[in-house]
Amino acid sequence: MKVLIFCHKPPWPMVDGGTVATARMAEGLADCGVDVEVMALATPKHPGGGRCPDGIRFDCIEVDTQPRLIPALLNLMRRTPYQLQRFLSSDATDVLQRRLRESTPDVVQIDGVGVLPYLDAIREVFGGVVVYRAHNVEHQVIRDRAAGKGISLVSPWLRLQAGRLERAEANACREVDGVIAISEAVGAWCKERARGPVVVIGVGVPVGAKAPARA
Repeated sequence: MKVLIFCHKPPWPMVDGGTVATARMAEGLADCGVDVEVMALATPKHPGGGRCPDGIRFDCIEVDTQPRLIPALLNLMRRTPYQLQRFLSSDATDVLQRRLRESTPDVVQIDGVGVLPYLDAIREVFGGVVVYRAHNVEHQVIRDRAAGKGISLVSPWLRLQAGRLERAEANACREVDGVIAISEAVGAWCKERARGPVVVIGVGVPVGAKAPARA
C-alpha cells in the first residue's frame, strides 16, 4: 500500500505537538511496511529543514502564509476563512497534482486543517481514498480566541472567521472517505458530521523518545 500524507507544515524537525503527531504517524506506517510519501507546505513560521527517516519520501513546497492586513480585510468579501486562504497556493496545487499523477498512491491523507483547501484539487486528479486527519476542532480555538479579546475590533472578525472555519471543517468531514481524529473529543465532533467512518488514533511515542525542542 502507498500513502501520501499532505500536511500544512513539515513534520521534521519535530518542533511542536502537530509536527510530532504527523511525524509519528508517517514513521509508524513506514515501520509497518507501508510505502509513505510526505508532502508539506514550508511556510515562514515552519520552514522545515529537518531530515526524515530513511524509507520515507519527503518533499516541501514553499508557500508564503504571512498574515497581512489588506488581504485579511479583503477576505471579508469571500466565503473562505482567512486562516485557510493563506495556505492555498496555485504553485502548491500544481506540484501536488503532478505528484498524484506520477506516484498514484492508494490513499491520500489530508493532515491538518491548513490543507483542507486542497481537497477539490486532489479530487480532480485522484480517484482513490481520501482521509482527513483532524488534529483539533480548529474553529473552537478561534472562537475561544475571539472571546478572549473582549470588546475590540478584532473580536467580530475572529467570530466571523470561526463560523467560516466551522463550515469548512464540517464540509470536509462529509466530503472525505473517512476521518482520523487525534482524540476522543475531536472524534465525537467529527462523527456528528461525517458520512464515512471516523476512527480515533492518538499520537504514538516510541519508548525512550525525547520530547521535541520548542520552536
